[in-house]
Amino acid sequence: MQVFLVECNIKKVTFLAEVIRELGLKGAQVLARRYEELGEEVAPLDYVCSRALGEFPAFLEWAGAEQIAAKQVILWIGARDLPEVQKIGGWQWHDPSKYLILAPPPLGGHKEVLNCRASP
Repeated sequence: MQVFLVECNIKKVTFLAEVIRELGLKGAQVLARRYEELGEEVAPLDYVCSRALGEFPAFLEWAGAEQIAAKQVILWIGARDLPEVQKIGGWQWHDPSKYLILAPPPLGGHKEVLNCRASP
């Protein structure tokens, strides 16, 4: 299995690369770029996953574009974003899975996160 971790923050790229090295993950690599800059060099993709992105229409357009050809999209989003995301055309949305994330203050105590899967 090949896994691409896409991150544009150099500190986070360095951390992720160190984790990959320490764990000996042979099929994983960090790409120090923005997702919008990726194209045929990573395609076709079976899954595209996003966490805390917020640019849902642009991300879904990119994922569904011919040069990426993602088969499924997984979005980690808050419950308030679900209706907006489900209105975006071109994807068949599946029922979301719910997770409760416990976080210490000041992050707010807990947050409900939805795992939304979609197929083109």
